[in-house]
Amino acid sequence: MRRMFLSACLVLLAAASVARAQECDRSDDSQQMMKICAGEDYQAADARLNKAYQNLTSSDDAGGKRLLQVAQRAWIAFRDAECAHSTAASDGGSIHAMEVSQCLTRLTNDRVKQLAAAANCEEADVSCANQARTRATTCSRQPYEARRLIRVKWPILRPGRASALP
Repeated sequence: MRRMFLSACLVLLAAASVARAQECDRSDDSQQMMKICAGEDYQAADARLNKAYQNLTSSDDAGGKRLLQVAQRAWIAFRDAECAHSTAASDGGSIHAMEVSQCLTRLTNDRVKQLAAAANCEEADVSCANQARTRATTCSRQPYEARRLIRVKWPILRPGRASALP
């Protein structure tokens, strides 16, 4: 009897959780459904971000991976703070969760584009941060005159310096 009661309770709990977990229905304009759809959009964007990040780290050296990891963590902190700030007016309201999800989705999609662009840099493209670091490392192995030219003409590419800016 006890087992039957426990089994019935488990079935009811499982049914309740399935009923709660709804899928996005874009034809439904209710606030709850818009919140569900915004959450699903963010989850999809986050999955694309993780894939783009993994693609970029798989092609980088150990130093590049570490720099990207630091940059990514800083970007995540920025994204979360930016969305908290830009949605502060709706805090406590029924629309707040949807606005936060939409903000996270927008910024995450922008970051996916940045990471994809970095992964698709051409070898001679000095506008890419990845290639600038690679060129600086390569230049440190070149003869003295080439290294001197790099230091004079392109100080941002100096080996051992992250940037020519203060």
